[in-house]
Amino acid sequence: MDPRIAGLDVIIQRVGRAARGMRVIKSGAATGITYGVIERAQFQNSFVSPGGLERAIDSFLIVKDQERSPNRGEITKKGDSGSAWMLADDNGEPTNIIIGLHYAIDPDRADNHAIACHAESVFDALNIEPYPSGVTPEILTTPTTQPSFARPPTPIAPKAMHVPPPEQSDAYVVTARNGLRLRANASEESAIIKVLPARSIVYVAERTNGWSLVDVLNDGQTDGYVATGFLRKLGAAPAAPSGGEQALPEAGMTTHSDATPFFTVDLVSQMSPSTSVSNIQANLPIIMAALRDQALGDQGMALMALATTITETGQFEPVDERQSTSNTRIEPFDIYENSSILGNTQPGDGARFKGRGFVQITGRWNYSNHGRKVGVDLVSHPESANEPEVAALVLASFLKSKESMIRNALRLQDLQKARWLVNGGRHGLDRFVNAYNTGQSLLTRNSGAQVIGY
Repeated sequence: MDPRIAGLDVIIQRVGRAARGMRVIKSGAATGITYGVIERAQFQNSFVSPGGLERAIDSFLIVKDQERSPNRGEITKKGDSGSAWMLADDNGEPTNIIIGLHYAIDPDRADNHAIACHAESVFDALNIEPYPSGVTPEILTTPTTQPSFARPPTPIAPKAMHVPPPEQSDAYVVTARNGLRLRANASEESAIIKVLPARSIVYVAERTNGWSLVDVLNDGQTDGYVATGFLRKLGAAPAAPSGGEQALPEAGMTTHSDATPFFTVDLVSQMSPSTSVSNIQANLPIIMAALRDQALGDQGMALMALATTITETGQFEPVDERQSTSNTRIEPFDIYENSSILGNTQPGDGARFKGRGFVQITGRWNYSNHGRKVGVDLVSHPESANEPEVAALVLASFLKSKESMIRNALRLQDLQKARWLVNGGRHGLDRFVNAYNTGQSLLTRNSGAQVIGY
């Protein structure tokens, strides 16, 4: 099986993130090779599967690239679903970086466009990796009995994909959740050259006393030293954590053990000094209980939940969304009316399903979806989303629905992305980052633990 994308002649070897204005290219079964520009980099799209299951998908929107007209007049139509949108270079040629997978169009828009889901969320959900750099079609189709690159249980690569020649056989994956420090010499006292993101691929040239000399670019030149304990052989199943790995803090999410007992009223008060202590005393226990019920009680996700609550509510209690220019033109919350993204289909849905609770869920779809998950009819009684116990359950349900993407953002220390996954923008970013970092610093100081692979 040829791993190249038909028509584009490239192999997927890197996963990129959608950004407004980014130029992309795909090869679809119905429309052939087409070019687009990302108009919206993040929104939730309501999608109904053939089986009738409705769900929200984190998506981005692509419109025609006016500088490069589509071959057949449209950038997409029925039959293109599953096509890979690849990043295009300055000359309009496809790179080996996948941005997303096409799956829909918006019926409310008259112009031809495409909707795609983020590639990083697909790779994360399926527990797969792109092909390593240096891999060629010849390598992938040459019969051999050596192990496959792809890791079980859902390889993106065909079964014929095998390890490359000996000079590339020492490929390893970075497993340090918050990144791994690349150092000039084999010593913790040595200068840090850079931090390699989790799941980066490096090539080991030699090993000495717990350190590995690595080639980061796979160009035959070594770049520095990393701690061998934070590397996993590419294609090998993840090993059970050793004693040392267990000692790493939950901020790095090496394990998902319960950290909720460490989140005291005093600690949360320092995360948000202007917040009423009585509100924290009243609401912190029910938020922690809701997180534990959803297996989100580890340090990273608990910090995410608390920083979100502090940012969204201001006073650590469930609140109604206030009117502003972002939600109101003439009538209260009329910008939300008839929004297909929010699932608002009835007159008055804008105000009826405005933001409420600890996480400010918004729109008929979210009220219906998360109300069903927590066992409360929020469509008939949307005001119930402001009852503290319900608000805590909805907060945990909302974060659970985006868990894999949030964990990935936290692992990469990308708090802007983590905030974006909840809010869809940068609103409140400074306060969110400050609350999260303050909490993490206090927990790290109390435990004396490292927060990053050394």
